[in-house]
Amino acid sequence: MKVEVRLVYNYGYTWYTSDGISVKGFIYDTEDNPLREAGLVAFFRGADSAETLQDRLRQANGLFAVVIQTDAGVYCATDRTRTFPLYYSLDKGVLRISDAVEHAAPGLLQMDTLSKEEFLYTGYVTGNSTLLKDVCQVQAGACLVGVDDQVQEYCYHFYVADKPLTGTFDALPDQLAGLFDKAGERLVKALAGRTAVVPLSGGYDSRLIAVLLKKQGYSKVICFTYGIPSSPDVRMSARVAAELGFPWHFIAYTPRLVGDFLHTPEFKAYLPFVVNGTSALFTQDYFAIRQLVTQKMIPEDAVIVPGHTGDFIAGGHLEAGLTEDNVAERLLQRHYVFRTGDKRSLLSRIHLPAIPAQPYEYFEHWNLKERQSKFIINSNRIYEFWGHEHLVPLWDKDLLLFFQNLPWEYKWGRKLFDQVVFRYFFEPYSVAFPKKRYPFVLQKIAGARNRMRRIFFSDPVNFKLIARSFLKDRQLGLRWSNKEVNINRIQTAWYIAWLEDHLGG
Repeated sequence: MKVEVRLVYNYGYTWYTSDGISVKGFIYDTEDNPLREAGLVAFFRGADSAETLQDRLRQANGLFAVVIQTDAGVYCATDRTRTFPLYYSLDKGVLRISDAVEHAAPGLLQMDTLSKEEFLYTGYVTGNSTLLKDVCQVQAGACLVGVDDQVQEYCYHFYVADKPLTGTFDALPDQLAGLFDKAGERLVKALAGRTAVVPLSGGYDSRLIAVLLKKQGYSKVICFTYGIPSSPDVRMSARVAAELGFPWHFIAYTPRLVGDFLHTPEFKAYLPFVVNGTSALFTQDYFAIRQLVTQKMIPEDAVIVPGHTGDFIAGGHLEAGLTEDNVAERLLQRHYVFRTGDKRSLLSRIHLPAIPAQPYEYFEHWNLKERQSKFIINSNRIYEFWGHEHLVPLWDKDLLLFFQNLPWEYKWGRKLFDQVVFRYFFEPYSVAFPKKRYPFVLQKIAGARNRMRRIFFSDPVNFKLIARSFLKDRQLGLRWSNKEVNINRIQTAWYIAWLEDHLGG
């Protein structure tokens, strides 16, 4: 079997090759120092069998991709959240591997019909399929082994409890707080003196990132938010940054800022990089990061540190009433929502692991492998495109394994997560607002207030402004109501129309 490897994307994080091993990103060593380039190559040296490679990958804590070429074959892998995508095809004895989907194609680029349909419903292509026929992707938490004219993919990480946590609930908060602190220490080591730039919303996840940095005594921090000035999230973001003593920038999404972005050279280069045959076009942070970079509001070596995604690991995406018989159906109803129509034919695309697990674990495992990796984590590529590395401390391996093994009753309603972040982090740093628990009457008032916010601030980012560019560019037959604009639905439809034109229909 002939092997052709072509690695072309060097935005933000760059590829490093030595001794037939190509690596990107970093992994923490046993003393929590980040291994990069030669150190990362050394970590994977000798991982020249499926078993050895999987063992190394299970040990690894960091953001990385690796391609290992030996005389016997080729081995490649992505981290647990597919931070840096890899693609492959096997055709006529030639195995093509690339970080750009089109370079992995065996010949003429053609769209896969079922993948197109799924993409229009979800904003990503599930499993190892892509939008292109005959081109596969290495999945999150998986590795690819090509030996003796055979190619096989192995999953080295299942988001299923393997060492369930035992003991009383009262013993868990201290343990979790310690893991958050450890993640903060690793974050500071990975920053290595560079400025941390935190996209600070009104929510808890990004606020936790800012507090972790404050608690570590890290002063080189800049916070920012964007959208419309009257948004409650903007006011909350400014309040948190001021309380922590961090500089804060607000980027208003105005017609002048957005402009005719679809036809700029920057966007034309960004488009294939962010979608890359699999994931939705992401524009939410695009204009804010462009402004921060082009106006030199952040240093050239700044590292973006988003709060992805405490809500998932905390249990915020769980549903009640899951059974083995309805998991796939519930996933279909929950995540295939960008368009209306009969989507039951896409049930065949929902693959659950063939290992013993609870129904809610299948539900979360699929979410991690598909939506979190290909939709949420993939959005970080916007930071790479503008030349910056990113770090995702809430996906630290030890935190991930802790919540993976946390019982349902402590995940449901984010019970443990919210208690810990408020008691151990928000309250000591005076950012515990709004409070989580109210007397009954105040709960009613808070609920009414939030409903009013959804009415008056249903578009805090100003998605309508962005959506108009897509709708003006192509006749998609899509509109929005005064209450809501589904920017994802519009962007995915626009991209498929664009891709069909470029592929010749």
